[in-house]
Amino acid sequence: MYDYIVIGGGSSGCALAARLTEDSSVRVLLLEAGPRDKNPYIHIPVGFFKMTAGPLTWGLKTAPQKNANNREIPYAQGRVLGGGGSINAEVFTRGCAEDYDAWEQEFGCTGWSYKDVQPFYLRSEDNDTLADSYHGVGGPLGVSNLAPPHLMTRTFVQACQQMGLPYNPDFNGAKQEGCGPYQTTTRNARRCSAAVGYLAPVMARPNLTVRTGVQISKIVLEGSRAVGVEVIENGRAQTIKTEREVLLTAGAIGSPKLMMLSGLGPADDLREVGIDVAVDLPGVGQNLHDHFGIDIVYELNGPHSLDKYNKLHWMAMAGLEYVLFRKGPVASNIVEGGAFWYADKQAPTPDLQFHFLIGAGVEEGVPKIPSGAGVTLNSYTLRPRARGSVKLRSSDPQDMLIIDPNFLGDPYDLET
Repeated sequence: MYDYIVIGGGSSGCALAARLTEDSSVRVLLLEAGPRDKNPYIHIPVGFFKMTAGPLTWGLKTAPQKNANNREIPYAQGRVLGGGGSINAEVFTRGCAEDYDAWEQEFGCTGWSYKDVQPFYLRSEDNDTLADSYHGVGGPLGVSNLAPPHLMTRTFVQACQQMGLPYNPDFNGAKQEGCGPYQTTTRNARRCSAAVGYLAPVMARPNLTVRTGVQISKIVLEGSRAVGVEVIENGRAQTIKTEREVLLTAGAIGSPKLMMLSGLGPADDLREVGIDVAVDLPGVGQNLHDHFGIDIVYELNGPHSLDKYNKLHWMAMAGLEYVLFRKGPVASNIVEGGAFWYADKQAPTPDLQFHFLIGAGVEEGVPKIPSGAGVTLNSYTLRPRARGSVKLRSSDPQDMLIIDPNFLGDPYDLET
């Protein structure tokens, strides 16, 4: 019997399991549907280009988006220990201070202002370059500068400055606006996910059990109290009980799915798929919103991007440089630089973010360049106003969800 069962071995689940087991009297079970983070592409920064599709994701797509030509848009969600932190582009950016302050002042989230959350950010961080009131040293999460940024990244940052954007050496510092290279969640030129930074150092604790490859069917309830979980492991169903709490850390998509499978959610929606209602919670699965991005791929007039390393001899040279010196193309997270700026010139803080990728066709659904040499500019709305939902397709835990972010469903998002 465990004191705590943590459902979902993503960024928050790994951090939570590590923190809880600091108390040696507490027994913690961490459950993850995906495998251990052993795939070598996870740990080399450039491996991001292999991570946005394939067996380490859930293979999700949105419902047809009526404001995006009814397309079903790939919706990458990590299915591996470390979750999204094991498959993302390792870009280290926090929200601006005004975002957190708005949570408290406008929405009543007491304790979530910037001054409240900043100490926790500092405590989590192990920055190899910066150490000031905005950055911490000695925490579990490695944060590094790229050494050095690719030629095309430097060219992009210079072009932004020529267009009037100020250079910003630290997007997580005093101000967010401007252009510059990103810091990355890496340490010694290797990815530092929560699985690496928080969980790996404590895996030997006798009060911590980590089980991967475990599909959660539902949360077991006694009255209104969660007392365990039903799981499928190696094809066998079983129930695991807890003496204290079930902690749900399955993300913005997985958490409402498990709640609804357990009878916790909008009553009419649950009855429609044949699930008995335990508690009618109309808000579960509602209010989904996510950044909508547009990818523009540019063809270059020569082999100046990372794409040239698709050729075997260049690939071999890059691999050797990384092994010997921990730098070069393999040490690049591809999304090396970016910018924050304004679509609405009257906005108090930036409402757009740009990612510059030193290759073409890097992410799932983005085309490559016929000549084999290109770069990509992603632009995102930072505060979309459209709201969507996550709904069950059936009562089968293996069935895909109906994910509808309602992209561009608000005129503001399209204008931005």
